[in-house]
Amino acid sequence: MVCNRSVLENARLLAFLSMAAADSQLVAWGIKYTHNVLRPVQAICEADKLGNPGIQADQSWEPLIVTPAHPDHLSGHATYGGAASAVLRALLDEYASGQYTNIVTRRCASATAMEKEVEDARV
Repeated sequence: MVCNRSVLENARLLAFLSMAAADSQLVAWGIKYTHNVLRPVQAICEADKLGNPGIQADQSWEPLIVTPAHPDHLSGHATYGGAASAVLRALLDEYASGQYTNIVTRRCASATAMEKEVEDARV
């Protein structure tokens, strides 16, 4: 798992990562369905149902990729990544210095750089 860590330390790290992932999923999906923000395909194709006379529906518009069947906001990807980053920063002080960047596929100089990649992934 993580270099220079005992089995117990790695088990603790994985347990906290699992808890953070579960908690962040509950929060993300709770917010998604509380606010129920339309995805672009819904807003464009069903604009006439939104009560704004300044916009017109375009029934023929299609997105470039398949639209997920859940509300748009907020980004689950960013929520889960942020939770994981917070755990790594809290439990692996060395991670923030970049000492462990050579054990992951994506190479980031710091936890902050990793967070920035997660943020930018949905732009």
